[in-house]
Amino acid sequence: MNTTNAYIKAMNQLDEKLKPENQEYFANLREYVNTFKFKKDESVIHQQLYQMYLDFLDAQEDGLTAKEFFGNNPKEMADHLLEEMPGAKFKTLLKYAGILATVLWSIRLFFDFSENLIVVINPVLYLFDLALIISLTLIIFKLIQKSIYRKTTLEDINKIEAMILIFILLIYILLYFNANEYIPDILTFAVSYPWDIVLILIFFIGAEFLFYKLNITNFYSLAITLIMLLLIGLETRLVIHTGFRIPFLYRIIILISLFIINWFIRKKDLY
Repeated sequence: MNTTNAYIKAMNQLDEKLKPENQEYFANLREYVNTFKFKKDESVIHQQLYQMYLDFLDAQEDGLTAKEFFGNNPKEMADHLLEEMPGAKFKTLLKYAGILATVLWSIRLFFDFSENLIVVINPVLYLFDLALIISLTLIIFKLIQKSIYRKTTLEDINKIEAMILIFILLIYILLYFNANEYIPDILTFAVSYPWDIVLILIFFIGAEFLFYKLNITNFYSLAITLIMLLLIGLETRLVIHTGFRIPFLYRIIILISLFIINWFIRKKDLY
């Protein structure tokens, strides 16, 4: 196995052979170490986890539990495991930064391209979006890391964490949608028709190519979502400039076709 998807599928199959209490142990372990993908080599993380599954299956046959086999302090064991792993590759960092940036930039482009006849792009604003989503992701990962192996499970503490997370999300949402008010107009440029159409095509085709080359998990589902956003963006600009709209029947056909393709791909990935 040499891909992330292959390791994930193999571990999911091995997980079915575990007893419930051991499944919970490995579920927590996988969730915890996966929050370090920004720091550690993702392929090594999955290789180590897969090997741990293989090592433990024989022990389970002998009547041992995961805690008995790996120790009663899973967080300490996981931290030690992570310390031995190499740092994340630039390709991995680029992959996650690309995913996060595409999500926010797609939304930003949608609003920029739907409001005015001539599109005005502020590159600093898009860099701010990238910094915003990366910092938010790191905060969420940190909260997950702290919550998985907490010794106390008081419901009140869980509620407080949920409230803190909601508060942080609200702050980030406000920052994102009001960024235009405090981000300086540095290097701002206008994009007129038909170059706005060309820019949309370059962005989405470039994102699709990047995700494909980086071997993104669930690439096809993500690609279909991007195609839908591309069609919406193209129609929006065409309506503004020419008054042309994609006929309703064609929209339904395209939508159904994309969902059918996605369903077949997901079904194929399960086997």
